[in-house]
Amino acid sequence: MTTLSRRTLNRALLQRQFLLERTGLGALEVIGHLVAMQAQEPNWPYIGLWTRIRHFAHADLTTLLAQGRVVRSGFLRSTMHLIAADDFRRLRPALQPVLNRTADSAHFRRNNAGLDPETLVAEAHALLRTGPLSRRDLVRHLATLHPGRDSRTLAGEIELRTPLIHGPATASWGGWGTRSSVTVSAAPTDALHPAALRDLIRRYLAAFGPATVADIQAWSGLTRLDQILTEMRADLRHDTGPDGQRLFDLPDAPLPDPVT
Repeated sequence: MTTLSRRTLNRALLQRQFLLERTGLGALEVIGHLVAMQAQEPNWPYIGLWTRIRHFAHADLTTLLAQGRVVRSGFLRSTMHLIAADDFRRLRPALQPVLNRTADSAHFRRNNAGLDPETLVAEAHALLRTGPLSRRDLVRHLATLHPGRDSRTLAGEIELRTPLIHGPATASWGGWGTRSSVTVSAAPTDALHPAALRDLIRRYLAAFGPATVADIQAWSGLTRLDQILTEMRADLRHDTGPDGQRLFDLPDAPLPDPVT
Protein backbone atom coordinates (compact mmCIF):
# COMPACT_ATOMS: atom_id res chain seq x y z
CA MET A 1 0.00 0.00 0.00
CA THR A 2 1.53 3.27 -1.19
CA THR A 3 0.95 6.71 0.32
CA LEU A 4 0.02 9.12 -2.47
CA SER A 5 0.64 12.84 -2.25
CA ARG A 6 -2.02 15.41 -3.01
CA ARG A 7 -0.03 16.44 -6.08
CA THR A 8 0.04 12.83 -7.33
CA LEU A 9 -3.73 12.58 -6.93
CA ASN A 10 -4.18 15.89 -8.73
CA ARG A 11 -2.06 14.84 -11.72
CA ALA A 12 -3.81 11.45 -11.89
CA LEU A 13 -7.21 13.14 -11.99
CA LEU A 14 -6.11 15.58 -14.68
CA GLN A 15 -4.61 12.81 -16.80
CA ARG A 16 -7.66 10.55 -16.58
CA GLN A 17 -9.93 13.49 -17.41
CA PHE A 18 -7.86 14.30 -20.56
CA LEU A 19 -6.93 17.62 -18.94
CA LEU A 20 -3.15 17.17 -18.98
CA GLU A 21 -3.27 16.75 -22.74
CA ARG A 22 -6.09 16.75 -25.26
CA THR A 23 -7.06 13.36 -26.67
CA GLY A 24 -7.68 12.21 -30.23
CA LEU A 25 -10.71 10.17 -29.14
CA GLY A 26 -14.15 11.09 -30.44
CA ALA A 27 -16.90 12.78 -28.45
CA LEU A 28 -18.87 9.58 -27.87
CA GLU A 29 -15.79 7.79 -26.53
CA VAL A 30 -14.91 10.65 -24.20
CA ILE A 31 -18.46 10.90 -22.84
CA GLY A 32 -18.39 7.15 -22.27
CA HIS A 33 -15.05 7.38 -20.50
CA LEU A 34 -16.36 10.13 -18.20
CA VAL A 35 -19.58 8.10 -17.65
CA ALA A 36 -21.65 11.30 -17.92
CA MET A 37 -21.09 15.01 -18.40
CA GLN A 38 -22.81 17.70 -16.35
CA ALA A 39 -25.42 19.31 -18.60
CA GLN A 40 -27.61 21.39 -16.34
CA GLU A 41 -27.12 23.99 -19.06
CA PRO A 42 -26.79 22.54 -22.58
CA ASN A 43 -23.69 24.56 -23.51
CA TRP A 44 -21.53 23.14 -20.74
CA PRO A 45 -20.72 19.74 -22.31
CA TYR A 46 -19.62 21.40 -25.54
CA ILE A 47 -17.02 23.41 -23.63
CA GLY A 48 -16.04 20.35 -21.59
CA LEU A 49 -15.45 18.31 -24.74
CA TRP A 50 -13.60 21.13 -26.53
CA THR A 51 -11.31 21.32 -23.49
CA ARG A 52 -10.51 17.60 -23.79
CA ILE A 53 -10.58 16.74 -27.51
CA ARG A 54 -8.27 17.91 -30.27
CA HIS A 55 -10.17 19.43 -33.21
CA PHE A 56 -13.57 19.19 -31.49
CA ALA A 57 -16.41 20.99 -33.30
CA HIS A 58 -20.00 21.76 -32.24
CA ALA A 59 -21.36 19.37 -34.87
CA ASP A 60 -19.52 16.44 -33.29
CA LEU A 61 -21.85 16.51 -30.28
CA THR A 62 -24.96 17.95 -31.95
CA THR A 63 -24.96 15.05 -34.43
CA LEU A 64 -24.73 12.48 -31.63
CA LEU A 65 -27.72 14.11 -29.92
CA ALA A 66 -29.73 14.23 -33.15
CA GLN A 67 -28.98 10.55 -33.79
CA GLY A 68 -30.00 9.58 -30.25
CA ARG A 69 -26.58 8.10 -29.50
CA VAL A 70 -26.15 10.59 -26.64
CA VAL A 71 -29.10 11.64 -24.45
CA ARG A 72 -29.80 14.31 -21.83
CA SER A 73 -31.63 13.31 -18.67
CA GLY A 74 -31.54 13.29 -14.90
CA PHE A 75 -28.70 11.01 -13.85
CA LEU A 76 -25.92 11.51 -11.30
CA ARG A 77 -27.00 13.36 -8.13
CA SER A 78 -30.45 13.84 -9.70
CA THR A 79 -29.07 16.55 -12.02
CA MET A 80 -29.07 16.83 -15.80
CA HIS A 81 -26.26 15.03 -17.60
CA LEU A 82 -25.33 13.93 -21.09
CA ILE A 83 -24.85 10.16 -21.29
CA ALA A 84 -24.17 7.70 -24.09
CA ALA A 85 -27.57 6.14 -24.85
CA ASP A 86 -26.33 2.60 -24.20
CA ASP A 87 -24.93 3.62 -20.81
CA PHE A 88 -28.14 5.43 -19.90
CA ARG A 89 -30.21 2.36 -20.66
CA ARG A 90 -27.96 0.14 -18.53
CA LEU A 91 -26.90 2.44 -15.68
CA ARG A 92 -29.96 4.62 -15.00
CA PRO A 93 -31.65 1.78 -13.01
CA ALA A 94 -28.61 1.60 -10.70
CA LEU A 95 -28.99 5.33 -9.99
CA GLN A 96 -32.78 5.32 -9.65
CA PRO A 97 -32.62 5.19 -5.80
CA VAL A 98 -30.85 8.57 -5.88
CA LEU A 99 -33.56 10.15 -8.01
CA ASN A 100 -36.31 8.54 -5.91
CA ARG A 101 -34.74 10.01 -2.77
CA THR A 102 -34.90 13.46 -4.34
CA ALA A 103 -38.52 12.88 -5.40
CA ASP A 104 -39.33 11.90 -1.80
CA SER A 105 -37.93 15.17 -0.42
CA ALA A 106 -40.09 17.74 1.38
CA HIS A 107 -40.30 19.95 -1.73
CA PHE A 108 -42.28 17.27 -3.55
CA ARG A 109 -44.10 15.81 -0.53
CA ARG A 110 -45.79 19.14 0.12
CA ASN A 111 -47.44 18.84 -3.28
CA ASN A 112 -48.12 15.13 -3.68
CA ALA A 113 -49.72 14.20 -0.35
CA GLY A 114 -52.19 11.39 -0.92
CA LEU A 115 -50.97 10.76 -4.47
CA ASP A 116 -49.49 7.34 -5.23
CA PRO A 117 -46.13 7.75 -7.06
CA GLU A 118 -46.77 4.66 -9.19
CA THR A 119 -50.08 6.13 -10.33
CA LEU A 120 -48.37 9.41 -11.23
CA VAL A 121 -45.73 7.59 -13.28
CA ALA A 122 -48.38 5.47 -15.02
CA GLU A 123 -50.29 8.62 -15.96
CA ALA A 124 -47.13 10.15 -17.41
CA HIS A 125 -46.41 7.06 -19.50
CA ALA A 126 -49.98 7.15 -20.82
CA LEU A 127 -49.56 10.79 -21.82
CA LEU A 128 -46.21 10.07 -23.51
CA ARG A 129 -47.34 6.91 -25.29
CA THR A 130 -48.03 8.77 -28.53
CA GLY A 131 -44.67 10.55 -28.56
CA PRO A 132 -42.70 13.41 -27.01
CA LEU A 133 -44.43 16.22 -25.14
CA SER A 134 -43.20 19.66 -24.29
CA ARG A 135 -42.92 20.34 -20.59
CA ARG A 136 -45.61 22.97 -21.08
CA ASP A 137 -48.05 20.38 -22.45
CA LEU A 138 -47.13 17.82 -19.80
CA VAL A 139 -47.83 20.41 -17.11
CA ARG A 140 -51.15 21.30 -18.74
CA HIS A 141 -52.29 17.66 -18.82
CA LEU A 142 -51.25 17.11 -15.21
CA ALA A 143 -53.17 20.20 -14.14
CA THR A 144 -56.31 18.65 -15.63
CA LEU A 145 -55.67 15.31 -13.92
CA HIS A 146 -54.77 16.82 -10.53
CA PRO A 147 -56.56 20.13 -9.99
CA GLY A 148 -55.41 22.04 -6.95
CA ARG A 149 -51.84 20.74 -7.12
CA ASP A 150 -48.79 22.47 -8.58
CA SER A 151 -48.55 20.64 -11.90
CA ARG A 152 -45.05 21.98 -12.61
CA THR A 153 -43.83 20.30 -9.45
CA LEU A 154 -45.63 17.09 -10.44
CA ALA A 155 -43.88 17.19 -13.82
CA GLY A 156 -40.53 17.59 -12.08
CA GLU A 157 -41.31 14.63 -9.85
CA ILE A 158 -42.14 12.51 -12.89
CA GLU A 159 -38.78 13.32 -14.49
CA LEU A 160 -37.13 11.99 -11.35
CA ARG A 161 -39.22 8.87 -10.89
CA THR A 162 -39.10 7.57 -14.44
CA PRO A 163 -36.43 7.81 -17.17
CA LEU A 164 -37.34 10.63 -19.54
CA ILE A 165 -34.95 12.13 -22.06
CA HIS A 166 -34.93 15.63 -23.54
CA GLY A 167 -35.31 16.35 -27.23
CA PRO A 168 -32.12 17.04 -29.20
CA ALA A 169 -33.05 20.67 -29.89
CA THR A 170 -33.08 21.63 -26.23
CA ALA A 171 -30.15 19.37 -25.34
CA SER A 172 -27.92 21.05 -27.93
CA TRP A 173 -25.89 24.25 -27.89
CA GLY A 174 -28.09 27.27 -27.21
CA GLY A 175 -31.09 25.30 -25.92
CA TRP A 176 -31.62 26.47 -22.35
CA GLY A 177 -32.65 23.72 -19.99
CA THR A 178 -35.14 25.67 -17.90
CA ARG A 179 -37.43 26.55 -20.81
CA SER A 180 -40.95 25.16 -20.71
CA SER A 181 -40.53 24.22 -24.38
CA VAL A 182 -38.11 21.43 -23.48
CA THR A 183 -39.56 18.23 -24.90
CA VAL A 184 -39.49 14.98 -22.95
CA SER A 185 -40.05 11.42 -24.08
CA ALA A 186 -40.09 8.08 -22.30
CA ALA A 187 -36.84 6.14 -22.58
CA PRO A 188 -36.54 2.36 -22.24
CA THR A 189 -34.02 1.04 -19.72
CA ASP A 190 -32.74 -2.42 -18.93
CA ALA A 191 -33.72 -4.33 -15.82
CA LEU A 192 -31.30 -3.62 -12.99
CA HIS A 193 -28.36 -5.99 -13.37
CA PRO A 194 -26.43 -6.98 -10.22
CA ALA A 195 -23.16 -6.09 -11.96
CA ALA A 196 -24.25 -2.59 -13.00
CA LEU A 197 -23.26 -0.93 -9.73
CA ARG A 198 -19.82 -2.53 -9.74
CA ASP A 199 -19.36 -1.47 -13.33
CA LEU A 200 -20.34 2.09 -12.39
CA ILE A 201 -17.69 2.10 -9.65
CA ARG A 202 -14.98 0.79 -11.99
CA ARG A 203 -15.92 3.37 -14.61
CA TYR A 204 -15.69 6.10 -11.99
CA LEU A 205 -12.23 4.98 -10.90
CA ALA A 206 -11.03 4.86 -14.51
CA ALA A 207 -11.99 8.52 -14.97
CA PHE A 208 -11.63 9.99 -11.47
CA GLY A 209 -9.49 7.67 -9.33
CA PRO A 210 -7.79 6.99 -7.02
CA ALA A 211 -10.72 7.75 -4.75
CA THR A 212 -12.29 7.18 -1.36
CA VAL A 213 -15.71 5.67 -0.76
CA ALA A 214 -16.93 9.18 0.10
CA ASP A 215 -15.64 10.50 -3.24
CA ILE A 216 -17.62 7.90 -5.19
CA GLN A 217 -20.74 8.54 -3.15
CA ALA A 218 -20.46 12.32 -3.60
CA TRP A 219 -20.11 11.92 -7.37
CA SER A 220 -22.96 9.47 -7.83
CA GLY A 221 -25.34 10.44 -5.05
CA LEU A 222 -25.48 6.79 -3.98
CA THR A 223 -24.94 5.79 -0.35
CA ARG A 224 -23.65 2.73 1.54
CA LEU A 225 -21.10 1.80 -1.11
CA ASP A 226 -18.50 0.72 1.46
CA GLN A 227 -19.89 -2.83 1.53
CA ILE A 228 -19.75 -3.15 -2.25
CA LEU A 229 -16.18 -1.84 -2.34
CA THR A 230 -15.25 -4.33 0.38
CA GLU A 231 -16.64 -7.11 -1.81
CA MET A 232 -14.62 -5.75 -4.77
CA ARG A 233 -11.48 -5.44 -2.65
CA ALA A 234 -9.53 -8.26 -4.28
CA ASP A 235 -10.00 -6.72 -7.73
CA LEU A 236 -8.86 -3.22 -6.77
CA ARG A 237 -5.61 -1.48 -5.87
CA HIS A 238 -5.39 0.01 -2.39
CA ASP A 239 -3.40 3.10 -1.49
CA THR A 240 -3.36 5.71 1.24
CA GLY A 241 -4.10 9.37 0.69
CA PRO A 242 -2.17 12.35 2.09
CA ASP A 243 -4.50 12.54 5.10
CA GLY A 244 -4.37 8.81 5.78
CA GLN A 245 -7.64 7.97 4.04
CA ARG A 246 -8.06 4.68 2.19
CA LEU A 247 -8.01 5.05 -1.60
CA PHE A 248 -9.35 2.58 -4.15
CA ASP A 249 -8.20 2.32 -7.76
CA LEU A 250 -8.10 -0.01 -10.75
CA PRO A 251 -5.03 -2.28 -10.63
CA ASP A 252 -3.62 -1.11 -13.97
CA ALA A 253 -4.70 2.55 -13.81
CA PRO A 254 -1.82 4.97 -14.55
CA LEU A 255 -0.31 7.34 -11.98
CA PRO A 256 1.62 10.10 -13.75
CA ASP A 257 4.77 11.64 -12.39
CA PRO A 258 3.68 14.22 -9.77
CA VAL A 259 6.10 16.80 -11.22
CA THR A 260 4.12 16.83 -14.48
